[in-house]
Amino acid sequence: DGKGNFDLIRSVDSGFFVDGDAKALVKLSGKSNDFFIASQNRDSLKVFSPVIQKREIVFEPGPLDAYSILGFADGSKQKVEFYYGSGYLSQSSRRINIPSGVVEYTVYDFKGNSRKVNH
Repeated sequence: DGKGNFDLIRSVDSGFFVDGDAKALVKLSGKSNDFFIASQNRDSLKVFSPVIQKREIVFEPGPLDAYSILGFADGSKQKVEFYYGSGYLSQSSRRINIPSGVVEYTVYDFKGNSRKVNH
């Protein structure tokens, strides 16, 4: 909810349910749509595609970019960090999706330099 709390959405309402012993969830973003792949303990992979595709702006940071501050229309802000690696034998993408409602974002590099990006 933007305040550090989560709202429960029943699987009947969201349409998303992984039966069995679910272990991991991965989002794959394509040019025209997104897919979610769920793994299960000792079972097959499950692939999901949203019924309504919500296309967002994708930002790919440069090699020295460290994080971005997203500024929303309502005045709130969100910090998004760009990671190099995130776990044992895995690595997250450094690119981020800029959600709707963002009016500007500022990118900061590891040296403290910043640049403002408007869209």
